[in-house]
Amino acid sequence: MPTYLRELDLSPREMRKYIIGTMSGLDVSNTPFLQGARAMSLYFGNTNEANMTAFRQQVLETTVEDLRGLADVIEKVLQDNHIVVMGSEQRIKEAEQLFDKVSNLVQ
Repeated sequence: MPTYLRELDLSPREMRKYIIGTMSGLDVSNTPFLQGARAMSLYFGNTNEANMTAFRQQVLETTVEDLRGLADVIEKVLQDNHIVVMGSEQRIKEAEQLFDKVSNLVQ
């Protein structure tokens, strides 16, 4: 992945297609069910509409250089060899002996 990002070469048209694809996942039709799911996602993600609006703006302004700039970060994360597990607090505590460290990031 780091090599791919460092060598990434997208035309403006290709970059627009990536951005449009990303936005299509962010801005979906709001049926009553999806409104509830979105509200729950915002709540459990500890975020709000203002943060989502800022994120959308960042997506719209993303450049190929921004993507290339992620190569070093991704390389470092891959070198650290971390494993992330998500699940219920009870189940993770039951399996705590399997992990070097258990962190609760959701407060």
